Amino acid sequence: MISLALHTIHNNLNKHLKEVLQLQKETVVMHTLSEGKNNSLDANNLAFTVVNIEVENNRTTNSPYLKQSGGIIKQYPPINLNVYILISSCFKTEQYLEGLHWLSEAISFFQNKPVFDSRNTPDLSPEIEKLTMELVNVDIQQQGHFWAALSSKYMPSVIYKMKQVSITENKMKAILPMIQKAIPNLIKK
Repeated sequence: MISLALHTIHNNLNKHLKEVLQLQKETVVMHTLSEGKNNSLDANNLAFTVVNIEVENNRTTNSPYLKQSGGIIKQYPPINLNVYILISSCFKTEQYLEGLHWLSEAISFFQNKPVFDSRNTPDLSPEIEKLTMELVNVDIQQQGHFWAALSSKYMPSVIYKMKQVSITENKMKAILPMIQKAIPNLIKK
């Protein structure tokens, strides 16, 4: 499910930037940026990197038992995840300002389309109800620690929180009959 959500967001951002910037090639490249590999990244791109995945703890119950008309179904509730995406400007020094322009266009894209659902994103998988993109504020000290953890040199960047990627197994574990009435004196003393 994570890969389907990332693929959709990545493709929509690429399509938008190609159109707005009037480019022939894809401008956003999925890349890890770890171990200093950003030097191998083709110059003049935006890097699209997953930097964290967290569980959204807003479940009302963790119980796998759901009451339905035919009995009780044992099926574990979905796990909702938030995926943090780093979008970095990877441009040569002489094109630094152009890279900032591209990054600004990416920010503008998510500002104008913070929610992706079946109405505004036809290529969204039917398994995904909706995705919400939220800009994350990272202070300069956190940013320093962050880039050090990536073992990468600093690049102008923003982090978005992609909310509510839902992971669920659609298989029922069991259908259990409901108890209709108690049987008195079943246990003898």
